[in-house]
Amino acid sequence: MYCACNTQQIEALMNKTLYKLLCASGFLICLAILTPQKVKAQVMTTIAGSGSVGYWGDTGPATASALDSPGCVAIDGYGNIYISDQLNNCVRKVNAAGIITTIAGTGAPGYNGDTMAATAAQLNSNWGIAADHYGNVYVADQNNNRIRKVDTLGMITTIAGTGVAGFSGDNGPALNARISHPIGIAVDKRGNVYIGDADNYRVRRVDTAGIITTIAGVGSGGYSGDGGAATAAHIEFMWGLATDAAGYVYICDGTNNRVRRADPAPGGLITTVAGNGYIGADGDGGAATAAKMNLPTGVFVNSAGEIFIADCGNNRVRRVTAGGVINTVAGTGTPGFAGDYGPATDALLHRPLTICADTNNNLYIADLDNVRIREINVAPRLFFFEGHDQNINLCENAAAYSLDSVMAVVDYTAGLTDVWHLLSAPAHGELVISDSIVSPGGILVPSGLSYTLEPGYAGNDVFIVSVSDGTKSDTTIVNIIVTPVIASAGTITGQSQLCNGYAIALTDAIAGGTWSSRDTNVRIAATGDTVVVTGMATGVDTVLYIVSNGCNADTASQVLSVLPRPDAGTINGLISVCVGATIILTDPAPGGTWSSDNNTATVTAGEVTGEHPGPALIVYTVQNAACISTATYIVHVDSMPTPPPISGPASICAGTETALDGGSGLGTWSCDSTGIATVNTQTGQVKGLAAGTAAISYIVSNVCGAAGSVKILTVNPLPDAPVITRKGDVLYAPANYSAYQWTKDGIAIIWAVADTCKATTSGYYGVVVTSLLGCSNNSPAYAYPGCDADDLQIYPNPVQASLYVDWCDAIKIRITTADGKIVLTVDDAKSLDLSGLADGVYMISVYDRNGKIVKTKPITKVTN
Repeated sequence: MYCACNTQQIEALMNKTLYKLLCASGFLICLAILTPQKVKAQVMTTIAGSGSVGYWGDTGPATASALDSPGCVAIDGYGNIYISDQLNNCVRKVNAAGIITTIAGTGAPGYNGDTMAATAAQLNSNWGIAADHYGNVYVADQNNNRIRKVDTLGMITTIAGTGVAGFSGDNGPALNARISHPIGIAVDKRGNVYIGDADNYRVRRVDTAGIITTIAGVGSGGYSGDGGAATAAHIEFMWGLATDAAGYVYICDGTNNRVRRADPAPGGLITTVAGNGYIGADGDGGAATAAKMNLPTGVFVNSAGEIFIADCGNNRVRRVTAGGVINTVAGTGTPGFAGDYGPATDALLHRPLTICADTNNNLYIADLDNVRIREINVAPRLFFFEGHDQNINLCENAAAYSLDSVMAVVDYTAGLTDVWHLLSAPAHGELVISDSIVSPGGILVPSGLSYTLEPGYAGNDVFIVSVSDGTKSDTTIVNIIVTPVIASAGTITGQSQLCNGYAIALTDAIAGGTWSSRDTNVRIAATGDTVVVTGMATGVDTVLYIVSNGCNADTASQVLSVLPRPDAGTINGLISVCVGATIILTDPAPGGTWSSDNNTATVTAGEVTGEHPGPALIVYTVQNAACISTATYIVHVDSMPTPPPISGPASICAGTETALDGGSGLGTWSCDSTGIATVNTQTGQVKGLAAGTAAISYIVSNVCGAAGSVKILTVNPLPDAPVITRKGDVLYAPANYSAYQWTKDGIAIIWAVADTCKATTSGYYGVVVTSLLGCSNNSPAYAYPGCDADDLQIYPNPVQASLYVDWCDAIKIRITTADGKIVLTVDDAKSLDLSGLADGVYMISVYDRNGKIVKTKPITKVTN
């Protein structure tokens, strides 16, 4: 393209890094390197997103902002563009001046209610977005299972969904209905809102009365129904939705690789308007219904009936004419980012997800993986290159300021004369605005335009200029910010001394300055008008505070002396002292002072006196003019131990044990009569050995002394073991015991607690007797009925292999050789195998239950 500009204009633009200008063969050829919001004619540009993933840039140029998964884009009747910034859980707006702001969502995922400012409300992975002509914005709040509305006053409300995933509520209030992960959303010119109820495989409508109905989809995934009722059709996944002037609803049936059109009227039909169901990119120049697509996710229909499709998997935007022919209007099919400021068909897109258009048919694309919103401008325009709102910063009494580059315009219509006009004059300056240039169809830079500031004025000034080529026009407002020449850094307040390694704070009442130090004796960490200064090396340094207003600078200073840090040394001495006693602590550092942190101990010149039991922190403090240093030492104050009480029984029986308790668990036990009793020195477990008394002592001690307690323990004798006698079936024990308990075969006979017991069945009987002192003893077992030794039979004798023993009692058998060597011992046996013994004479002994020998006799072992 050709530019009307002179050498000075070229230099000015090069200085602003907006253009590279090349001149050759008498023609001045201008190659524009433009900010994305400035180039508008028949090219692909970026209007929002820097390509970085994140969340920043609000109140600044949208092209410098960071987005995170900007999946959907919409535009209202005023030209404001809305972005569903999904993973930032917010909705952002780009106004006509290219400034981005957040209009809904806090950034934190969740749901915290409605009827509040939308910027205070939480969204949760918001996806689809739509805007009506008046500026109301509708959001598919996906993970909250709601459709929410941000009105023109910035308040948020829910218009559909209870928040619980599911399907219910058709033909009733939308606020009582369940929806499940809504994605696509559209609003028609009558204000009806259409919802892609994704997990329910339905398209639903909320009318202006707030009633919800299903207008397409049977409720399960698949593909069927073309030519029939839309409510009987299978739809696989509703990504993007759109409406046309006639009220038809267009559905991106993504995984079926089709765009379908539904009539929302009762009984309305559904048809396919693009895509043959196969994955691919074929078909440009032919019938749209015969073309292949790859996951269409966004759709828009303009006033001429043209359908624009975000063919996401093919990285293209495609257009279907009113006659049904499909072509590519943006993207080469190769994923990537390239092509801004050039033909849209040469640009690279990366997963374009949704698409919309303004009233001039300029297209806006949510370029998902490029983290940008991009525009295809289809109508030539005239506009100020620097935008509709500009700022110029000047110093008081500045020289005349050239406005040539400020007033540069872009006019893509060649041959028309562009004329600059002053609409509103400045109040504090002289303005030269007068030029006209015949447009070559590109960039025009006027010549000789300037602003001269009123002498001595500081403050704000403003003027308005328009440009027109007879068919189109544009306006820019220029704000002049005039800064006074005089700047003041104020006075630094704070200490003038600090120690090496210590920090102090300095302040200055004048805001906006910068802090520094002249040398390296201190290190600074500044926060606004306050600075934290840390001593780094002994010596003198100067802290500086510089305030600049862009026109002049002033410096305040504070001289700081960095002193050596005092050394408090190390405290030495004993670690404990008794109440009323003293110990001496020492420290090698001279000139310090001693103190105690509590009244447990007092300290004077290093002499510590114990006052009360407990720990005391002794502090030795050394200081200089700037700081102090301390050494600390913990001293434990002890008192004479208190004799511990001994708890436990006063008597035990001989042969039994008991535990005594001294309370502290830190003392030592002893016994004065080891023949009467013994005691475990650590645990206090006592065992009675013989009848008598013993003194049990428990002694505790600390550095202040020892104290003990004594308990006299009586060891009572065991009663004599009773001998059971028998008369008939009655068993008798001696009658001189205080208590009796009879047993049979080791089991207590509950009712037998006297000195007699009637034997009812044969077995071994016994009795446990208790003396008046509470000690018990057992009788030997008594066999009832008794077994007579004469009844014991041992046979055969001589014996060859098996020897039999027949008696009424359980017995133990022992066989020995003639010289007394034991060769066999058997318990409770009635027969013995002697086949392994050598031939000869042996002695057999038979014992009863109490171990008493019943009979001993010789037997002879022979072999056949």
